[in-house]
Amino acid sequence: MNEEILIYHFTKRESLSSILSDGLLCSKSSFNTLGSTLRKNALYSWLSPTNDAMGYSEDGEYVCLEICVRAGSCIVANMDMISAAFYNYMMEKEGRELYSFKKLVEYYDNSAVNYCEYKCGMFRTPEIITSEDIPPQQIQVLSSSSGKNIFSENRNICNSKTENTSFNLASFYMVAMHDDSSGLLRTYKHRQNDTFITFDDELLKKVLLLHGEQVDLVFCTNALWHEMYQKYVSDEMMDTTPYQYDYNNFEKAYNAKTSDVTRQYFAILHKGWAIGLIYLKHLNFDKQTTEFGVALNDDSVKGRGFGTEAIKLLIDYAFDTLALETIFADTVHQNTRSQHVLKKCGFRFTHEDETFQYYRLDKSHHYRQRQLGIPNSTLADILKGKTNNVAISKLFAIAKYFDCSVEYLAIDDIVDANYGKTYGFTLEPNEMELILKYRSLDERGQDAVENTLDYEYQSHKEALKKAE
Repeated sequence: MNEEILIYHFTKRESLSSILSDGLLCSKSSFNTLGSTLRKNALYSWLSPTNDAMGYSEDGEYVCLEICVRAGSCIVANMDMISAAFYNYMMEKEGRELYSFKKLVEYYDNSAVNYCEYKCGMFRTPEIITSEDIPPQQIQVLSSSSGKNIFSENRNICNSKTENTSFNLASFYMVAMHDDSSGLLRTYKHRQNDTFITFDDELLKKVLLLHGEQVDLVFCTNALWHEMYQKYVSDEMMDTTPYQYDYNNFEKAYNAKTSDVTRQYFAILHKGWAIGLIYLKHLNFDKQTTEFGVALNDDSVKGRGFGTEAIKLLIDYAFDTLALETIFADTVHQNTRSQHVLKKCGFRFTHEDETFQYYRLDKSHHYRQRQLGIPNSTLADILKGKTNNVAISKLFAIAKYFDCSVEYLAIDDIVDANYGKTYGFTLEPNEMELILKYRSLDERGQDAVENTLDYEYQSHKEALKKAE
């Protein structure tokens, strides 16, 4: 443990003279601890100059210092976790961001290992933490930050271990989208335990999938993209132009579309074969909104529930994993099949123009339907007296919980002139008057019903906290 090792620290040129005079003093470190016990009164460095994941080596304002320290004074920590924690720390909203921040910092501290225990590839971005002051005689200024490139070796080993495992995205949710000198990163938390994992875009496309009963969604690779479009048969309802597959044109389209950070493309797999594409576009993490589109190969895979299941998987991914709040969709007037599927998946009709009908699905509404286990069509049937006793008993149980009438709960968020087209029913004036008579709730019941749209979301967050 008294073995001496060399580590590498970057500092601003303006601080160099005082460091060469007084040394590196932990008590004067400008290190942002973020509440980490490990980072308190400590310095962070790299195993090699090439391990610099912050891009200091490319910044002329910084110089690289080679430091001789005792191996026993060094801890190796996973910098990706503290980077993800900083992202959550900077978020203005409270709630899941604050909770994730605390969990990330805790995981950062607990997953760190002694220097002698670290194996290459254990962390994607290892940083060296030392809490001992470094005297000036143990510091040397490097003329360049070149050196043995163990950065690439470490990343390759770490990624290869991850590539051997398929991760079901339904088991994770995203807690941070951050970056380092290598590019954009996404950090996910496992829903059932306090473990986190960070992916760059390329690795993410290789290992993560969404698993369903009939179909799986995987990030669309170049090979899957071409496999799908080689088999694709255009739908005359959507496009009367004769379709012809051209490798070069679709190669250009793949590179352009998949490099757009506001889009995410998934291949729809059935028994391992690509049968379509589904994608998010106009991703806006500030507004927490997105749109989606879907295309199936041909009529042989339509009408079999594949598209519906793919959409439901994508909805859960957008709300649960990406933490978005609203998904938009549109369809041409004549595409009644798509309109039926959108309604089946909970989307609400909002408006139309000469060509398209427009729909939206809000997270609160989706969570409500998912938790109640009653599709919108069933709620409409209840109002028309066409349903089974099981569905009715569910509604009565839920109404009892909220201390309100079952009629109020059933029609609270669906009886609206704008939604009539979506759910396929209308209410006559006398029927609406009759329903209004059931809304004789006391103040507590009224408040409870008004909050039902947020109930499932809050319950979901509480369940996550308990599980975590």
